[in-house]
Amino acid sequence: MNIGIFYGSSSGNTEEAAEKIRQGLSLPEENIHDISETEADPFDHYDVIT
Repeated sequence: MNIGIFYGSSSGNTEEAAEKIRQGLSLPEENIHDISETEADPFDHYDVIT
């Protein structure tokens, strides 16, 4: 199963939480995305989006 983590953060707290989730799930760094810097394309590559 391919999991993508998408987050939005202005203070950095949500980014930090998303990173901890990524690490807890042992996902590669390319599976985490800042939604403000993401185009629609990455959504098509995942089975699950959190």
